[in-house]
This record gives sequence, structure tokens and C-alpha cells, in this order.
Amino acid sequence: MRITKDWIDTLSKGATIADLGCGRLTNKNLFGDLKTIYIDGAKFEGIDITCDFSKKIPLRSSCLDGLLCSNVLEHLPHPQMCFDEIFRTLKPGGQSLILVPFIIKLHQQPYDFHRYTKYALEKYARDAGFSRIEIREVGGFSNIIGTILKVAKRNASSPFESFALQLQSLIFRLHRKIYDDGSPSVEMPQGYSMFLSK
Repeated sequence: MRITKDWIDTLSKGATIADLGCGRLTNKNLFGDLKTIYIDGAKFEGIDITCDFSKKIPLRSSCLDGLLCSNVLEHLPHPQMCFDEIFRTLKPGGQSLILVPFIIKLHQQPYDFHRYTKYALEKYARDAGFSRIEIREVGGFSNIIGTILKVAKRNASSPFESFALQLQSLIFRLHRKIYDDGSPSVEMPQGYSMFLSK
């Protein structure tokens, strides 16, 4: 949320943006007075456009000042088309923020197709026409270990295993509180934030 809010704050007042893969409008409170077009593959309340965004997005070319694509690309079987469409719909000077997981559990099955390295993300963006690309790591070991322990506790096969995992979680939370500075890991990030300018 913080990354998204910080990016939104860089956009001009009154900018026209799209929230591609907006779901149940979870980012709506962040957009303020920006003219926002909500686009998703499912028909949720408040959605402006329902479409398959692994294909052409029904927006005219060069109409957007900004486009947010948060935790969407891993669900697209052919992501290059989405990158191409982001480039096409942005105005010259337009910006896009793309957020993707790297180390995360399976989700929204069976539509969970990819995990991207920063090198794959850069290649897709360059192939779409972007030349101004910045990719930052998001999260690190503590985020990943915390998620693994949560999933493991949910799937414990015995009371003893559940107790052992609960104890590990307690030790981990204590370690995190004392030693973790929250820095993202370059070698093993939880995900990536990608900033594109046309």
C-alpha cells in the first residue's frame, strides 16, 4: 500500500489513471481526486470496464497519465500483451507502477501462472517499448519466513507439529523485532515494484 500511495502522490492533480486488475476496488481510497478507471476481469461492483487484459484493453491509445497494475501479471498466461497495452494506453510521459510477487504461495488457483525475476520484467517492458525502467525489490527474508510459517501452521498434521510451528513463530517474531530492519533482499525478495515511464 505504501509503495502504491507514494507513486500516486507523484502524479499530477486531476490525472487520468487506470487501476488494471482492481478487484474489489481495494486501492480506491488511495486515488483521491484522480480520475480513475477501474478495470478487472471479474464483474465486481464499481468496476468501469470488465475485460480480459491478457488481450487488448478497450481504451484508446495515449489516453492515460498513469496505470497501476498490482499483483496481476502472475495471473496472465501471456504477459507480453499486457505490457504492450500498458505502453499503448499511456500518454507520452505517462507512468506505470507494476507490482508482482516473487516468493509467495499459490493463489487464485488455477490462474496462477508465473513468478518473475527482475530480468524477465525488464525484458517484457523493453519489448513493449519502454526505455525508462526502474525495478526495486520488495520485502525480504522476514516477510518470506513469516508467510511460510503461517502456511505451515495452517497445514499442520498433528497437535505436536502445530505446537512446534507456533513456537518457531514466536521465536521468529522475537528475532524480527530485535534484528530485522525491514530492508528488502536483493537475492531473495518477496516481490518487485516496477516503475515505467513512456
